[in-house]
Amino acid sequence: MRVWSSLRAKIRWAYASLLVVLIVLVAWLLADLRAVEDRVAQGQAVSQFLDTVLEMRRFEKNYFLYGEPEDYREFRRLAVEVGVFMTARGEELGLVATPERLQEISRDLARYRQAMAQYAETVVGGGAVPEALVTAIRNEGRALTDVAERKASRERELLQKALQRARTQLLIALVLLAGLAVAVGQGLSRAVIRPLRTMERHMGELGEGRLRRLDEHASDSEIASLARAFNHVLDELERRRRSLVQSEKLASLGTLLSGVAHELNNPLANISSSCQILREELPELDPAFAQELLRQIDEQGERARLIVLALLDFAREREPVRVPVALLPLLERTLTFLRGSIPAGVALDVEVPGQLCVIGDPQRLQQVFLNLVKNALDATAERGGGRVLVQAQPARDTAPDDPALAGMDSCTAGGGAAVDVFVRDAGPGIPPELLPRIFDPFFTTKPPGGGSGLGLFVSYEIVERHGGCLGVSSRAGEGATFVVRLPACLEEEPA
Repeated sequence: MRVWSSLRAKIRWAYASLLVVLIVLVAWLLADLRAVEDRVAQGQAVSQFLDTVLEMRRFEKNYFLYGEPEDYREFRRLAVEVGVFMTARGEELGLVATPERLQEISRDLARYRQAMAQYAETVVGGGAVPEALVTAIRNEGRALTDVAERKASRERELLQKALQRARTQLLIALVLLAGLAVAVGQGLSRAVIRPLRTMERHMGELGEGRLRRLDEHASDSEIASLARAFNHVLDELERRRRSLVQSEKLASLGTLLSGVAHELNNPLANISSSCQILREELPELDPAFAQELLRQIDEQGERARLIVLALLDFAREREPVRVPVALLPLLERTLTFLRGSIPAGVALDVEVPGQLCVIGDPQRLQQVFLNLVKNALDATAERGGGRVLVQAQPARDTAPDDPALAGMDSCTAGGGAAVDVFVRDAGPGIPPELLPRIFDPFFTTKPPGGGSGLGLFVSYEIVERHGGCLGVSSRAGEGATFVVRLPACLEEEPA
């Protein structure tokens, strides 16, 4: 498996890189701190050297003032200690002064001790101390003190610079670490967050009803696995959606069978009557009249055949198609199922120009118009009767102030020409608080047993999958108007 073939590997390598850089930076800082520690130790050596020299000078002055042998003994002890210190810790002091300079200081210390010894012998012998000797002692002591003080001052400067350098390196390390953390975060964001946000966006679209498949050939095994699972869910939703559409279609068909039976009864009754006349009066019938009866039998048989054919075509389950469909014949075939079940006192009128043509699946569009017209008939009958009107016209000719078009300004029906189909009823209307919910699945205002609540939901899904829109407007007591906007045929497409 490739190194970058999974999110886990990317995260692991990102954190490993961050850890390696962190270890390098810590090692760099520790090395610098070690240098500071060495500088502090050197400073301590120089400070001790200076303190010893100053203490030795103090006993020198005391001996000049009081002539106490004890002061001279302490001077000699401290002088020996300075010499031993310079010999034992010369390497540390050599970082401040060169070996040649240390040797020169050692010779100065030896002359200083020799001059002080000569002064002590003169004092003990009771002789007069030459002024030049005292001056020489003081000059040698002052020179030794100046050297020690310069060394201490220089060491403090070096220690200050070492601390400043350590502070600068610490800031650089923090900036590098922060920059690396940001870079790793950005890299992980591109490698991990971006695919997850893509999936989140697709899931949001799924919640809005837009089914878009994910690319299953992602570079990360986890994302590819999630994409496959997501696409499997989409396939299952699509399968169940088709099953739901078919179930609702069959449920609608069941409620319309009585009307279809009534519609079939008329041609069958005409056929039966014509056959009885032919059987009983065939010898006496005028040949022309007999031919007319036979013609009527043929017409009524064809009419019954078309009704049964439309019924079978509507009930048959098949894959959706997108073809040019003449709107008026489609509506007439659809209303065939409803003619025999129109309630008393309700009139059903169709005002659709014969030249209108839409792009869609005839069977599924029939289901949409069947649901809308059936609901309009039921609503109008609920109020005691009235008129149900089915109208259609090009979308560009629709009055822009028509209440049914509210909220459909953004509906482009595929971006080309469109046709608006209106289904207007004279029912009691839909309360404003229920309008936002009427397209929800299983929502119905009918009494128990009067509907499944899936008709409008399925109709909305079908229209949306055709690239169109389904809208509604209603006022209490003034009926309701549903509008279906569908892509129109191009002028050169035959209906």
